[in-house]
Amino acid sequence: WWYLTAWLQRESGPIGLQITFFRSRTPYGQQNPSRFAPKQLVLAHAALALPDRGALLHDQQAWRAGDPIAQFSTTDTAVVVGLANNRWSMHRDISDQYHINVAAEKFRFAITARPPASIPRPMLQGQNGFSQKGPSIRQASYYYSRPQLKVAGEIEVDGSIMPVDGRGWLDHEWSSELLDKKASGWDWVGLNFHDGSALMAFQMRTLTNEVLYSAARYLSTESGEQKERDLSPRFTAVRHWRSPRTDGSYPVSIRLQAGELDLTIEPLFDDQELDSRGSTGVIYWEGAVSVWHSEAIRPDGSKKSDRIATGYLELTGYAERLRI
Repeated sequence: WWYLTAWLQRESGPIGLQITFFRSRTPYGQQNPSRFAPKQLVLAHAALALPDRGALLHDQQAWRAGDPIAQFSTTDTAVVVGLANNRWSMHRDISDQYHINVAAEKFRFAITARPPASIPRPMLQGQNGFSQKGPSIRQASYYYSRPQLKVAGEIEVDGSIMPVDGRGWLDHEWSSELLDKKASGWDWVGLNFHDGSALMAFQMRTLTNEVLYSAARYLSTESGEQKERDLSPRFTAVRHWRSPRTDGSYPVSIRLQAGELDLTIEPLFDDQELDSRGSTGVIYWEGAVSVWHSEAIRPDGSKKSDRIATGYLELTGYAERLRI
């Protein structure tokens, strides 16, 4: 999949943005010479987190791969899905800038995302890009991130066009086997710190909510040089939110400890659940979050200091067991 999130500013305040494209090889028709055989699928999710509404605006697509409705490249970021009036696309140009355009039913956005000069290379997760996801090396993916993206563009909601700008995060990940048979879902976070550093952390959970596997990677730009190191993360739920639609109970506020970092993560607002049963068949929570040093949180929840980072938190397997 190709996944981009962004914490953006508009005149009336912050807004979260998420777009994900999935390519899936099916077990059907691989030897079938027909161009209509469903050899691969291209799926997509898009969402805007609007605090004034207290809920997500989201849409989804699912198509059989084929020209011109659903196309992708295996050599670079270039993917497109949808009919002419509902076209979604993401591509990277020769200057290393990403162009994202989404025309959904209830919203539209057209943005660009460019890596900062301080982070010229992709952030390779795991061992040189090989990211293990379980106790067996078979559960793994190739995985890189582009944190601290400079994002700018326009969003349209209800006929109102809003210029936006902010920071984004892009992931590209591919795998033939991702989940251990004991896994029920994962918690993942991608954070852009205000000092220019970045953190990715995840944990895979079992049906009994035990940690099956976890990993984290921290990127810094000390002295103008891109440096990365692995950390051991620990996720602790601070507060849950229960969905009135699915009854899923999500830990939307989390304390994350990794190395010398002790962070408290809180959502832009609670209801950022995304029901994608019309495409990938998954119900999950994917939300814009703010981050503080845990020591800055008072017992009553008020803050002693300003936030230090923004990003996105992904929570799967809470409404139902994840199967991918």
